[in-house]
Amino acid sequence: MKKKKHLPWSLFATCAVATAAFVGIANYVQSVRTKPIEDPTSHLSQNQGIKKDLSVKVDDRKLSLTELQSSITKQVGKDLADSGFSRIRILGSEISDHNAILDVNSAISSGFGSEEEAQFLEVIKKSLSKFSTVNTFQLRLDGKVLDALSHVEIGEPNPVR
Repeated sequence: MKKKKHLPWSLFATCAVATAAFVGIANYVQSVRTKPIEDPTSHLSQNQGIKKDLSVKVDDRKLSLTELQSSITKQVGKDLADSGFSRIRILGSEISDHNAILDVNSAISSGFGSEEEAQFLEVIKKSLSKFSTVNTFQLRLDGKVLDALSHVEIGEPNPVR
């Protein structure tokens, strides 16, 4: 007499768990697929909309907004390093309504003297004055626009020229 082969319970349990997982994933994918896609700019007010075709003329060249922001980040960072402020890094920049918002690293709050702070701001002004599209600037640390350095108030957009 031949013995019947039985599947081990562990194999049966594994198949049951895999089936349940597959059904769960399939249900999730189906629910995601049926949701309407939200407009990614819906949280922006009308004057903050994304300008896809925005380009500016710099030195007889047309630059996209992304290229301009990248150029500003590099130029200001280079000018700061050349002026002895190499600890302070410009992490990025945003341009809106001729205002440059410069993202800086935490070295900005490492306690400069009032003369150093004034020199630091002058370097930024000179650097940004190379870009005709920038009239004012602000500094931002960890997502918050800085109201002041240790000795200098800087909350409002500062004029470049």
